[in-house]
Amino acid sequence: MIGPDVPTTVVVDDRSALEVGASAVAVPVWPGEGDAGPWVGEGAADLHALGVDLFGALARDKASGRAGQVVSVPVSGGGAIGRALLVGVGDGSAAMYRRAGAAVARSARGVVGRGCSYQVLG
Repeated sequence: MIGPDVPTTVVVDDRSALEVGASAVAVPVWPGEGDAGPWVGEGAADLHALGVDLFGALARDKASGRAGQVVSVPVSGGGAIGRALLVGVGDGSAAMYRRAGAAVARSARGVVGRGCSYQVLG
């Protein structure tokens, strides 16, 4: 059993989602232009290869890519990866990335003490 002294860690990583060995990964989502829906950044192809329906999850939660918006998706067959967080980064400005980072931290709050590690791809 993992005790409460095992921290949750959040690490920015440019490796493939398949290489990171984290229990969860966060991937950036940008708003689409005009009528186009949001688009998923670095890590999308790896998660798709694991059978994750990224665009289905975004549509289900009516996600727009707005900064700080998080869609949590379970991952099966991904080795250590059990969850993907699709995180809206808005216009990609520094302020929007801070908002997105805070959203990832809030998402990790519920797993503190379980030894979870989040990798932020991109």
